[in-house]
Amino acid sequence: MSTCSSNLFNVPEAMAFLTAQTSANEYDNNEELLQGLCAFIMGLCVVFNDNTVQNYNKENLSLLIEKRVGVGMYLGKLGEISRHEVYSKAAKQPQVRVKHSAEL
Repeated sequence: MSTCSSNLFNVPEAMAFLTAQTSANEYDNNEELLQGLCAFIMGLCVVFNDNTVQNYNKENLSLLIEKRVGVGMYLGKLGEISRHEVYSKAAKQPQVRVKHSAEL
């Protein structure tokens, strides 16, 4: 995990995409899940950031979340993950049960 955020920062427009998705106001059930997952990835980038990429250090990413997304909206998007029906199903049965590998 220690190099994941640095590698992600090298993907052009990755943070712009994550920011746009996290701050979007789409209310489709699957869109809400995607927005929550993007918020989660942004959080991982802050937590596991080794500050080797100057424009994307912990402080700059925290400011990006605060100014562009908003702390309240960010926390709301994170909460959407646990309210999604797929998350509820996975929480009830955390073991994958399939008969064939094609079902994955």
